Amino acid sequence: MFENVTFKPGEESLLEDISFQIKANEMIRVEGPSGSGKSTLLRLISSLIPRTSGDIIYKDQILEEVNYQTYRKSISYVSQNPHLFGRTIRDNFELVFEAHDKAFDEKTILDYMAEFGLAHIDLDKSIHKISGGEKQRIGLIRHLIFPPAVLLLDEITSSLDEDNRHKVWDNLLAYKQKHQVSIMWVSHIQDDAVLPDRIFKIQDHTLSIERGA
Repeated sequence: MFENVTFKPGEESLLEDISFQIKANEMIRVEGPSGSGKSTLLRLISSLIPRTSGDIIYKDQILEEVNYQTYRKSISYVSQNPHLFGRTIRDNFELVFEAHDKAFDEKTILDYMAEFGLAHIDLDKSIHKISGGEKQRIGLIRHLIFPPAVLLLDEITSSLDEDNRHKVWDNLLAYKQKHQVSIMWVSHIQDDAVLPDRIFKIQDHTLSIERGA
């Protein structure tokens, strides 16, 4: 929950006096002009950047009272240009299992790779020899292995063609239904098949909320 949150990186606020609550298992699309603060909003929610004022509340606690690792596992931010770790695709997935203190499950990863149109790629392939669209989907899968409460998606299909974009969203909607995950996303492409419950509109540093589908 945001209570009167302001983000002021310089002389002028980028986001000012923002208040809202993310409900369980809902879809929220974030709209606004370029540079209005859409990505900034997602980064504030995920605690990647500090707010200037106001409170962020998680399970009745202000953010500073919540264990950082617990919060980051519950609120998962997927960037447009994910940074891949190590040397290979496998390295990226193994790191996620290590962070959760779990044994690496190759079958689960291969199943995800197939679902997202990446079955043709070997897990031991170098991260430097895959396309931007492949990197986006690998970055997304990393965040799906252990379901969060809230999934924040920042232009995560921008490098994909129409067929792969639809495939990603078909899988995300099935994932949401299975795991009861809330999804908030920013995209310059409005896919009519992806219907939000609410629409957050950012303009002139403020946020307004409209009912979606």
